[in-house]
Amino acid sequence: LKQGIKNILTPVSSWVDEIEICFSGGEPFFSPNLLELIRYLNGWKKVKRLMFTTNGTVVNLNLLNKIKKDIDNVQISLEGGEKINDEIRGSGIFNQVKKNIPIFKNLGWRVGINMTIHKLNYKEIPEVINFCIESKVDTFAVTRLVPSGSNKKVLNKLLLSKKEIKDIYSFLLNESRYNKKINFSFNRTLWNCLDKEIGRPCSVGINGVAILADGT
Repeated sequence: LKQGIKNILTPVSSWVDEIEICFSGGEPFFSPNLLELIRYLNGWKKVKRLMFTTNGTVVNLNLLNKIKKDIDNVQISLEGGEKINDEIRGSGIFNQVKKNIPIFKNLGWRVGINMTIHKLNYKEIPEVINFCIESKVDTFAVTRLVPSGSNKKVLNKLLLSKKEIKDIYSFLLNESRYNKKINFSFNRTLWNCLDKEIGRPCSVGINGVAILADGT
């Protein structure tokens, strides 16, 4: 893993001023190599921000207190209110996330909620927004479902139509203009379809790279 990081960061450091690293998964807080990797990344001057995407259920305070000054923010996946979320992610997950958000906040981290939207849960968006406000979450974002893996054929049936996606994004854009109790994240490419001033261009082959758990 360290060699893979070195192979990428060595050339990248020569042409950019700031590098942002996001640990994803699976569940990154389960990694036995996490503390060592974070300490290794701290040795790179151009690495300015470390982030996590997490299911929000894993809290190892011994580990978290050791890395709390190194982490900028965590993004927690949530799929709806308690009933829908737990049908998708497992029984009791919603309340675990609810209990753990204050722990992450007390570490000094910014906390974001990300919701992958599809036919089973898109009507839950207002409920999740209210949950974010009540939990004092910093940002809320949605991501459209992209079917992949061995379950791709099943997931294809859950895809929203183009019109549904546009209607949802329009609702969220309007919501962001008058609801100042929560910040809405527009760092996804599709937002450009609604407003050229928001969203991001695709980073593939330009300024983003992903490393899989096996080093690929």
